Amino acid sequence: MKVRNGFVTNSSSSSFVLLGKQVNLSEVDLDTGKYYALGMYLSEGQDIFEIDVDILEILPFLEYEFEIVLSKDLIFEPDGDTVYINGNVQIWAGEADDHSSDYDVLVDRYSVSNRKVLSSYKSGIITIDTMKRLLNENQK
Repeated sequence: MKVRNGFVTNSSSSSFVLLGKQVNLSEVDLDTGKYYALGMYLSEGQDIFEIDVDILEILPFLEYEFEIVLSKDLIFEPDGDTVYINGNVQIWAGEADDHSSDYDVLVDRYSVSNRKVLSSYKSGIITIDTMKRLLNENQK
């Protein structure tokens, strides 16, 4: 078995192991590490994606309760036999769907009511700022 950094695509799904701790969305601070959202199961595996600034702003508007994980790195000793993990961690293992969400598909995949609001917007191209404004208005 090869050990790789990140997800490995060999079909429409990839096996993964994620070490970290589960946090609430309100605890996410992108300056402190990498965070991943674990979403619904798709056709070939689970929807798993890294949270960036734009995705972090849109997550509260989506109609799905994501598991949020602060990823922890493994630290190997020079002899290669010892693994250290800082702090308490949980382990997630499974299949990640190769068609996991990015910013462009999050609203469409996870929010029926927000999709209706955005589809009623008639502009050809919708900017991130416009999307956030419309979703915010829909929450009121």
